[in-house]
Amino acid sequence: PVKSAIVKALSNSVASPSAMAPNMASSMAEEVPHKLGEQGISADASVVLVSGAFFVLKVSVRGGSFSSLLKKMGEAKPRAAQLGSCFVSCLPASMKEKIEQDVLGALLAKKLASNIAPGIEEKTLQQGVLVEAHGCAPADEGAYLIEKLGSIPPAHG
Repeated sequence: PVKSAIVKALSNSVASPSAMAPNMASSMAEEVPHKLGEQGISADASVVLVSGAFFVLKVSVRGGSFSSLLKKMGEAKPRAAQLGSCFVSCLPASMKEKIEQDVLGALLAKKLASNIAPGIEEKTLQQGVLVEAHGCAPADEGAYLIEKLGSIPPAHG
């Protein structure tokens, strides 16, 4: 009886993955744009789907900052950053803004899609939550969602 009481108490105090998913998704939708903003990336995030323990967070990159990118580049390749900075300073403001939004935004989105999963998995594991994260480009999201949704067990209750 004591053992079953302890198990019952623990199971009541620990949320199931299905119960955690909506809160985790909402929290990540708020946190991700701020974290990316710290890296000079302008982005929006929204919860697209929550089904049981599965959720989809859509991150839309609006653009990036040349100055942030060049600063980061300068840490590894100072000469390349210096040349890039010189080039960017010669651009008209309207052209610089268009390049930051269109070209740099697209490059950052592609890189983010391929690199975001390990960071999310590591951060959530530090909080004691094991997740499987996957980043993909918009062209690949349909096939991925169909595959994942087909593997979700039906909800009970």
